[in-house]
Amino acid sequence: MQMRPPIPPETPAGAGLLPRSTAWCVDALLLSLPVILISVALPGVRNAGVRQHWRALGEVMGRQMELTIQRGGDFFAYLQDVWAADGLARGAIADLQQALMQGIGIPLLLFVLLALLYWPLLEAGRCQATFGKRLLGLRVCDGSARARITYAAAFKRHLAGSLSWLSLNIGHLMMAAGEHRALHDRLADTRVVWAEGAARRTPWWGGLLILLVCASPLLLGVLAAAELSAAMASVIVG
Repeated sequence: MQMRPPIPPETPAGAGLLPRSTAWCVDALLLSLPVILISVALPGVRNAGVRQHWRALGEVMGRQMELTIQRGGDFFAYLQDVWAADGLARGAIADLQQALMQGIGIPLLLFVLLALLYWPLLEAGRCQATFGKRLLGLRVCDGSARARITYAAAFKRHLAGSLSWLSLNIGHLMMAAGEHRALHDRLADTRVVWAEGAARRTPWWGGLLILLVCASPLLLGVLAAAELSAAMASVIVG
């Protein structure tokens, strides 16, 4: 009796851009909680006064605009006055830079350091996934899409992810088609696949979460511009 060759196991399906982006947003929000708690406890961050220095810069820019207008200068002359070495705004800009380094730079550094432990340790762990990936039903495998990755490969994958960010997210967009492998997946020879029994779809709230995370910087930028404009106007009108 002729024996049939064994049927190879089915290769797990790769996860695309939307579910992986949703998982990353969940992880980023989870990691932000300890960062916020630690940052609030640090006097340097708590007393940085970023908003106060931002408004002070607006007031200085407003006074500089008045001086430029009194001299009959136009918009380009105003910009030159603002950035002049002996301009009124120089000191305010330096103070704001220092406040940003303390109030935003330190929390950002904390996030990067915690992320260096969070993503690699969990993705190389028993579950092969971060909390966000587990919530979506995803896991990280080696290039064959079957074996668990080593801790060295997980750290390499995480560090390679910086290239995906530096490529203006083109490296991340590569997961939208084909084998659904981002740039850092290819560099580290890894894959993100659907776990066995997963629903293989993004939950309804996934798109809303991605939209919220992407829109947050734009919203903050609009609010910051409005506050700077209001500070300038308060000096000019006064």
